[in-house]
Amino acid sequence: VLGLGSGLGVFTISGNWSADYLYEHLGTDLWVSEGNTFLTLYHSPLFILSQILLLLIFWWLIERLPKARLAEAAGLGWLILFLGIIHPYDLFTVLGVTVGWFAAKCLRAKKFFKKIFFKLAIIGLIGSLSAVYFYWLKLANPVFAGWLSQNVTLSPKLANYLIGYGLIFVFYLLGLYRALKSKNKYLFFLGVWSVVGWFLLFMPLQFQRRLANGLHLPLAIIAVVGLVVALNYFRKKKIFTNHFLRSITAQGLALLLVSSTLFFIGTELVLVAWRRYPIYIPKSYALAFDWLKANLTNQEPILSSAQTGNIIPAFTGRLVYLGHGHQTADWQQKKPLVDNFFKDNVHDEAKRAWLVEQNIAYLFYGSFEESLGDFNPRGKDYLTPLFQADNVTIYKVAR
Repeated sequence: VLGLGSGLGVFTISGNWSADYLYEHLGTDLWVSEGNTFLTLYHSPLFILSQILLLLIFWWLIERLPKARLAEAAGLGWLILFLGIIHPYDLFTVLGVTVGWFAAKCLRAKKFFKKIFFKLAIIGLIGSLSAVYFYWLKLANPVFAGWLSQNVTLSPKLANYLIGYGLIFVFYLLGLYRALKSKNKYLFFLGVWSVVGWFLLFMPLQFQRRLANGLHLPLAIIAVVGLVVALNYFRKKKIFTNHFLRSITAQGLALLLVSSTLFFIGTELVLVAWRRYPIYIPKSYALAFDWLKANLTNQEPILSSAQTGNIIPAFTGRLVYLGHGHQTADWQQKKPLVDNFFKDNVHDEAKRAWLVEQNIAYLFYGSFEESLGDFNPRGKDYLTPLFQADNVTIYKVAR
């Protein structure tokens, strides 16, 4: 359930993969990588490392906090500081879950644990230094501030999350009460983590979706508890006693549980077998990227479509005018300008002036750029072809 479990997002696919469709209709198990363990392992070494650190931190709180010395508590603070540096969103998860767990622990025992609170305060002060660093960076570095203003990753609708967890959410609801009432300290912590996690997803922050990181872990484990509760109920009430009916039901539930995972694996196999983008890029693009890396400096911006600009830096380390949506300064303003440039094949004087004004040194023209409109760079007196391979041409912009 933890490693392969997904939701029912595969049944929300319609062929429309626009941003609006993602947020309005598509199950989160198909695209919110940090919110599903299989997708985390499949997509992102950063999410893998951050979730490992989350588990280490939470294990320490459960197992070591009551008996740890101050030096050991300070050591955990430094570990949280490291997590905050590599993935600062997780500071909210650590803070929210820790506060929720400590409050629940005090309520359950009907007493306030002063020594534990003091240790948590030390841990929090050290761990929060990473937040102080990023705040300073925002004030001191306009490039970072620009990136931060564009780093908007809001949560989709609650219904998308419910679809994205599917049967896991159903069985999670059956097991949640058992987890919160459990005397097992680990299961109790997982129950608190899961409840706090749902609140974190919709906090008034611009990066809500990032706070789904690791949430699949407590949901999946508690879902197994809920499954056991359901099985015990059916056994007690003598429901599903027919062996054939039980077998069909179990197989159907198992198939639904991994439906989106199977979709991802199948899609990947097709992309690999057909050598399709983005698993593979055309050979002409690889040759063009090699040429850019060998012949350009990082002070000569390259104009291309956003799709091409998103991968040029990865292969070349060279500067692009329009690339990643969050890491390109003023992306929202630049994207319409680029689309308008490739839209038609007229107004050459205005386009020449715009290229010079924007300090663009080279034009990358391939199939992605061609798909944006009718612009044809061939024969333009302000564009000199320097490299060509199949459907890719790189032009020097005349000054």
